[in-house]
Amino acid sequence: MVRCLSLHAHYRCRDSGACCSSGWPIPIEIPLYERLVDSLQHGAITTVRSVAPFTPTRGLPEGAAAVLGQTADGRCAFYEADAATHRCRIQRHSGHAAIPIACQQFPRMCLIDPRGVLEEFGLTLPQTKKIRVWDSTAELRYIVIPERPEGTEGLDQEALADLVTRDAMIGTALAREPA
Repeated sequence: MVRCLSLHAHYRCRDSGACCSSGWPIPIEIPLYERLVDSLQHGAITTVRSVAPFTPTRGLPEGAAAVLGQTADGRCAFYEADAATHRCRIQRHSGHAAIPIACQQFPRMCLIDPRGVLEEFGLTLPQTKKIRVWDSTAELRYIVIPERPEGTEGLDQEALADLVTRDAMIGTALAREPA
């Protein structure tokens, strides 16, 4: 199932490494795979620390040839993680259009269930918490209303607003607890 978050509609890689180190399996489309194999065979591009460029995977999405390889800590085989670089070797060598669509669209497109998406954003909810998901289109906008933290009954609007972060407003974090 594919979920799209319209609030990230203008996303473009900022070389943060967030998608490159997410540990998510990144499928690579057949034409990109063929060009990447050619570049690897001719030595034009290499993986980091001699990591295998692709991981054997069953059940690939339609049009995908493989999944990009990963290091033991979940980083992409082509991600340069040193402080000076923070860059994808595929993108550096061949440009933004040469990276897989899943990378181009990260984090707007997530190929996992809603609870897993929230977990990847650093929010872990109890299993008893109910999550409602509404499939939407770009024409439909929505708002997330954070759950009111316990112990805030006597706070005024300004004090409550101080507890609500950007992440709480997009549903990837809870509102802060009062001090």
